[in-house]
Amino acid sequence: MQRRCNVRPTFCTWFVDYRSVVLALLMVAYIARTSAAQDDLTKRLQPIVAGYSGQVAVAIEHLSRPESFYYQADQAMPTASLIKFPIMIEAYRQAAAGQLDLQKMVTLSDDDKVPGSGILTTHFSAGAAFQLRDAIRLMIAYSDNTATNLVIDQIGLPATTACMENLSCPNTQLHSKVFRRDTSIAVERSRQFGLGSTTAREMVSLFRRLAEGKLADQTVTDEMLSHLYACDDRSKIGRGLPVGTKFAHKTGSVAKSRCDAGLIDSPTGKIIICVLTNENSDESWTDENAAHKLCGDIGRVAFEFFNPPTKVAADAQPQVLRVGAEGRLVATLQRTLSARLAPSVEIDIDGDFGPQTEQAVRQFQELHKLPVTGAVDEATWKALGSLVESGPVVPEPELVNATPPVRGPADSLDGPPHVTCKAWGVFDGATGDLLWGHEPSRRVNPASTTKMMTALLTLEWAAQRPDRFSELVTFSSRADKTAGSTADLNAGEQVSVGELLYGLMLPSGNDASVALAEHVGQTLPEPAAGSDPVVEDPLARFVQLMNQRAAELGMQETHYENPHGLTVEGHLTSARDLARLAQFALKNETFQRIVNTVQHGATVRSVDGYERNVLWKNTNRLLSFDGYDGVKTGTTDAAGACLVASGKRDGRHLIVVVLGSTSSDGRYADSRNLFRWAWTADQPGQQQATEDRADPVLVSDLALRLHQDCLVIDGHNDLPWRMRELGATFDEIDIAKSQPKMHTDIPRLRQGGVGAQFWSVYVPVEVGRQGKALLTTLEQIDRVHSLVEHYPDVFQLAGSVAEIREARANGKIASLIGVEGGHSIENSLSVLRQLYQRGARYMTLTHSSNLDWADSATDEANHHGLTPFGEEVVREMNRLGMLVDLSHVSVETMRHALRITKAPVIFSHSSARAVADHPRNVPDEILQLLPQNGGVVMVNFYPSFVVPAAAERSVKRMELQRELKALGKSEDEVSQELKRWE
Repeated sequence: MQRRCNVRPTFCTWFVDYRSVVLALLMVAYIARTSAAQDDLTKRLQPIVAGYSGQVAVAIEHLSRPESFYYQADQAMPTASLIKFPIMIEAYRQAAAGQLDLQKMVTLSDDDKVPGSGILTTHFSAGAAFQLRDAIRLMIAYSDNTATNLVIDQIGLPATTACMENLSCPNTQLHSKVFRRDTSIAVERSRQFGLGSTTAREMVSLFRRLAEGKLADQTVTDEMLSHLYACDDRSKIGRGLPVGTKFAHKTGSVAKSRCDAGLIDSPTGKIIICVLTNENSDESWTDENAAHKLCGDIGRVAFEFFNPPTKVAADAQPQVLRVGAEGRLVATLQRTLSARLAPSVEIDIDGDFGPQTEQAVRQFQELHKLPVTGAVDEATWKALGSLVESGPVVPEPELVNATPPVRGPADSLDGPPHVTCKAWGVFDGATGDLLWGHEPSRRVNPASTTKMMTALLTLEWAAQRPDRFSELVTFSSRADKTAGSTADLNAGEQVSVGELLYGLMLPSGNDASVALAEHVGQTLPEPAAGSDPVVEDPLARFVQLMNQRAAELGMQETHYENPHGLTVEGHLTSARDLARLAQFALKNETFQRIVNTVQHGATVRSVDGYERNVLWKNTNRLLSFDGYDGVKTGTTDAAGACLVASGKRDGRHLIVVVLGSTSSDGRYADSRNLFRWAWTADQPGQQQATEDRADPVLVSDLALRLHQDCLVIDGHNDLPWRMRELGATFDEIDIAKSQPKMHTDIPRLRQGGVGAQFWSVYVPVEVGRQGKALLTTLEQIDRVHSLVEHYPDVFQLAGSVAEIREARANGKIASLIGVEGGHSIENSLSVLRQLYQRGARYMTLTHSSNLDWADSATDEANHHGLTPFGEEVVREMNRLGMLVDLSHVSVETMRHALRITKAPVIFSHSSARAVADHPRNVPDEILQLLPQNGGVVMVNFYPSFVVPAAAERSVKRMELQRELKALGKSEDEVSQELKRWE
């Protein structure tokens, strides 16, 4: 070769130079392309992080690509619970070195328990034992603080920092045990960073080494990754990733610092990412927290950069959502289902595809005749149509503020009450005559009010031969498969006609309507010659009879297509026709008895030989009140919430029909308001006589002057819960106008000189037992915010004395938030702090029942005051600056709290026990302690708290309630017994 080169040196030299040039050109092109991509990533992310209100540090790398992004990546920042990832690394390092046994059993003690995230403190008793490996799992998957301390105890507190130093991560340090600041081994850093510290670059380097298998062997690496994949917090980076994307990560959250870091599995390979924030201006704990949204935006941009749409589309498969899915798309699905199925179905918009969402999907699939799988496939997506996103785009403030308000005329003081329904009528129960109404002849979908005709025809058919009531109805497959509300019988099961009428009318069984129509229809005579064509299907023959009977009753706006009322074209009626049907049907004693029955039990038998008991409960909630005696509810998407109701008072019988109310609660509010108005509308003297019986309130000049000179603070107002009960908005019930049937209105607040108002974010104890206390409390806090936003010229949010004074100077009513019942914190000091961050400035320690940590005034003594955790609650409230409210608590709890607290307490709505002997009132021995404490009792003028006879009656009612519960009665049974007692 050398000789040939000597022969042709020119060619050989040219050949070598050519290859060098090509290689150089390729390298230049690669560097240029990489540089352009790097610039693109920076351009996408820089504006996001630069505009954030708070400190932020970001590091992003790709496991197999050169592009990266760093922003303040070497700035030391707080980790919160993110430090638990380095703790896990050190634990597995020690195990690999033979210094630690991961199968070692660790035993939980009460002293080990610390508050905050996790499940050990709240769900495990002292003495529980489990492997150290399981404690590590809890530490990562659930961010369990107690489990973290158990792991730290095994590896040694200094070991994590030493390990990180050896891995060239000197800023990544663990300072103390969780919620044990007194254990700090770096006092100054603890003050600066809290639990731990790190940098974004160091955290990304740790996750890169994990992904590359450089921290441990493959078996240990896989085990650590499995813990990280199980992390249950998707509120930060995970919220921005496509549904189903696997993300091995760990998060951390304290009020001012939120962070997330990990490995994103993407089509192009693993993305290594870390986002750290600190000194955040938004310290809220909702899904809309600014730091959480920042993390989500950064995660989304990073994923889309490394996985452009063309690449994702090539790898994408049809998206099927099912139980277990979570994220933004699930929340959009829930929002869309709520819109498509309202008002018959209410779904929590939480982004978590659970049983509730699956049931809604099944119902939607049934209504649209799709395969009922509970999973959202391509056909279901198509049927759902355009998805309902979070809301409209908010215009620029300048445009909003420059737009003059559009106001309608003032409400008339004459006429019927405001209602939410589309059509209504009030009818004379004796004659069926229309007394008042709004579009009473409007043809609308009737929903299950249809079943009044189904029941009437069945009763008239059975009356022809008395033994027909005893005939057995065998459920067909068609009846069993009928969608919607159900009597809960299966194909092949049998029950008598007389019993099944209860299954038709009480639970509004669509399946029962089909079974009865089939059973009755097969016995109907064939139409006479020259009339309707012969119909073989017995159900269709029954529907023919329904229309024939409607014509006979003069129901001119009615046409039936089925016996149950599920939406189908042409199946229509009107309020006038339904009242005519109800007035006629109620003359039938059996019909009247059935629709006035609260619950009914029956035994069903199967052709296979077994038998079982069923319980049917009436869907008509008006039966909970004296004076109402039927008739039928109905709810579908097309119909809205409907109710035909019968009521009697002072010898007057009225039938009220409401069609198309906006919610289930709304239909009852509409009906009751119409009944109350109608019963008094043509008797103007009756209401005046009632008013004349009240003694006048005499206010002395001195009292009036003191009232006007002082800042009046009302400690308790239940308006938010009342609005929730009614399902109403402040557009529908405008408290700027007089609302005498509501808890409060702005004219009364102004007349009373109220300068500051505590709005109660009350949540029933029963909701807490369902595990929804915190969620519902946060929703009620949002309702208070909505109130203030709706009336910005009247109310101003306040969370401090200075803000109360500012509101008063602005001529506004300072609006504060009070949590009524410690069940809202779900046994967590972390949740208590979250509620404080959301604006809560007092918390009533208990409500009507004992808690795990405090006794209620209206329950049997359990703890005889506060438990150690209860004491911690009081101390934490003191530390936060949150008033301790002792209304509702037992005397022992009052005494205990007064001994513990370092700040004045309040009784937000109580009275004096010496005035009225009610357990909710304050005895003299406690009143004598208040001057030293500096506390105050805000007097509750509810009759049971100031009238001795009313207090005695209330106590007797509570004693009966306790006796019924002790007998094992259900909540519904107790409620019914108490109503009968009253």
